[in-house]
Amino acid sequence: MRVSLGDTEAAMGQRALSVFLDNCGSRPFEVGGYPDVAVLDERGEDLEVSVRLGSRAVDGGATRSVFVLRPGQRARSGVLWRNTVTRSDVVATNGASLRVAPGPGAAPQTVAPHDGPLDLGNTGTVEVMPWAPAEAR
Repeated sequence: MRVSLGDTEAAMGQRALSVFLDNCGSRPFEVGGYPDVAVLDERGEDLEVSVRLGSRAVDGGATRSVFVLRPGQRARSGVLWRNTVTRSDVVATNGASLRVAPGPGAAPQTVAPHDGPLDLGNTGTVEVMPWAPAEAR
């Protein structure tokens, strides 16, 4: 299994980063629920960031499903955040990379956005979308 990131899409202070899971192996892999995500600093250490599962603003409260990812198939999730600074006494946070595990018990992989940091402002929160089937490359 390989985790990779797409481009960061930005509009009006909101950011969305696609997270992909490709089955590069020879056996099917069951995918369900949400990836396990942590935001890391430039040293690879966990930042104090709250990770929320789902986002009514984007997915309307989509339910998670379980499906089988066959060799060569791809799943997609997403990480959303807002670059909002509302307090001058709280330092803005920039995440350098994400540690992503496809689900409970799966080995995590560290991936960095290729188009800049996760500029969280001082919200201290990211939202994670559930895995869904996607087209392979």
